[in-house]
Amino acid sequence: MTQVIIPYTHIKEAISNYFYKDFNYRLIHYLLEKNHDFKISFQQLKRKIIPSMGLFRRSALNYDVDDILQKAKIEIENGCNGCENLRRTLKIKYCITITRKFARDIVRELDKNGVERRKKRRLRRRQYITKGPNYVWHIDGYDKLTPYGIGIHGCIDGFSRKILWLHAGITNRRPEVVASYFVDTVEKFHGCPVKVRGDPGTENGMLAAMQMAFHNSENAFIYGTSHANQRIERWWGILRQCKADFWIDHFKTLESDGHLVRGNQIHLLCLQFVYIPLIQNHLEEVVEMWNSHTIRRQKMGDVINGIPDVLFSNPEITGAEDCLSPTTEEEIQDMRELCQNNYTELDPDFIRIVEDVTETYQIPNAAEDFATARNLFIVLSEVITKLYHQM
Repeated sequence: MTQVIIPYTHIKEAISNYFYKDFNYRLIHYLLEKNHDFKISFQQLKRKIIPSMGLFRRSALNYDVDDILQKAKIEIENGCNGCENLRRTLKIKYCITITRKFARDIVRELDKNGVERRKKRRLRRRQYITKGPNYVWHIDGYDKLTPYGIGIHGCIDGFSRKILWLHAGITNRRPEVVASYFVDTVEKFHGCPVKVRGDPGTENGMLAAMQMAFHNSENAFIYGTSHANQRIERWWGILRQCKADFWIDHFKTLESDGHLVRGNQIHLLCLQFVYIPLIQNHLEEVVEMWNSHTIRRQKMGDVINGIPDVLFSNPEITGAEDCLSPTTEEEIQDMRELCQNNYTELDPDFIRIVEDVTETYQIPNAAEDFATARNLFIVLSEVITKLYHQM
């Protein structure tokens, strides 16, 4: 009888991570050899190691249906839109595998309004071709939540469609903030792209100057309108379908119920304090699911099919090459000093007031979901408004 090779703990974690991201067995085998230097036969991996870890593709029957429905209801109530989004959320977040048909049935039953709302939108795609990962990064701000004091900024790789950063904050308009996102990512990858594409807004000025300085060329940054920035504009539509539509509806409900007034500075500060951390958590979940999902082959030949994470880290699979331009630690430190700022932080005096209120009234100072966030926002805004009028 063939003895099962027991891999190291970090290899087990990698296998489990790839498995629950829905990577096929061939791809898992390739990534283990290429990225983790773990060499083993494909059959040994598929037939012995993965089953020995308790990982099975069709295992939905092993789970309690009521438990699945309860978790699905929680995710849908917190902005998880669409059957495929729900299926992958359950798999990645809870390690629960369900069929696509089961996911469709759950969504039709638990999110009838969301199904009808999504049917009304249809997006048309334009053709786009780039040379390889890190050839063009597309950057843009998402302003649908700015009426509520929340700005989102993101960057996507043009070749792989991997989301490189996605941040929610009190602003996405300050050049120092946008540039700091860029510097953090350049430091993470130890290099910068050949080109960056963004709109001519003032928020991109410092980032553009940094990119040009890295390459000593004015052609390293491409200016254009937001609507022509295909990659990131297309992805904003996906974010709207996945999460943002739910967020906007949630805030509009607060307004219609009389709890939120947009022009009220106290309300906006309370909203930023309560909701920005929660929305950032949601953004990180969306990024993880997007970067690990499979982009299918398209009839028009618009883009290369594959998984964004894999296309970005292993472009040789498609015959492409990584176009990353190396940078030095000294260059990165110089750029970081230029973009140091505190524009992402709420007013310290307001934070102290919130801490006093939460301690006095014995309420949590953070929300885990949108239901508790709503209650926390209402309590904070009402109490702080009363304190303001008593001054």
